[in-house]
Amino acid sequence: MKQRGRAVRTAVIEATVRKVAELGPQSVTIAAIAVEADVHPTSIYRRWATVDLLVVDALREFTDAGLPIPDTGTLFGDLRAFARRLQDWLATDTGLALARTGVMPTDDAEILAARAQFWRARFDAAAVMIDRGIERGEISDGTDPDTVLTAIASPIRLAAVSQNTEPRIDIDKLVALVVGVDPIVK
Repeated sequence: MKQRGRAVRTAVIEATVRKVAELGPQSVTIAAIAVEADVHPTSIYRRWATVDLLVVDALREFTDAGLPIPDTGTLFGDLRAFARRLQDWLATDTGLALARTGVMPTDDAEILAARAQFWRARFDAAAVMIDRGIERGEISDGTDPDTVLTAIASPIRLAAVSQNTEPRIDIDKLVALVVGVDPIVK
């Protein structure tokens, strides 16, 4: 139990990601994370009131690191690269486990607020792709980035969380449909 400050946070976040991937989001406990991180459970409870809040925080950090915002020079290319990265990330045990955490039912207002904050931050960061597309004249001025990003991300997340029981998503066709281009011409 020799870690302090930022080192504790880093150790706990990394341990949480590992435990969620190993056990699934429903089975993770503060005690198991504390053992994995080599910290005392009170060190975790001081920073995160519940295991759910900790998992949401770990999801944010893991997602930020694993899903950078592409800049390919075109809106179609950016959204295609973004969608493929999301699909690949959700294909990992950790990505899938953390994504499932984000859809677990809860009535806890604090957890719901943390999830909303997580998605707001992700969508705000990704909106730059839409803004660049508007500036280049590839998409109409006033296009709502949230709508475009939701239309791209939602079917990919659903396919992953439901273990791809639906037909496989053709990323090029999905992006073409959302941005209104011919998928063959691109």
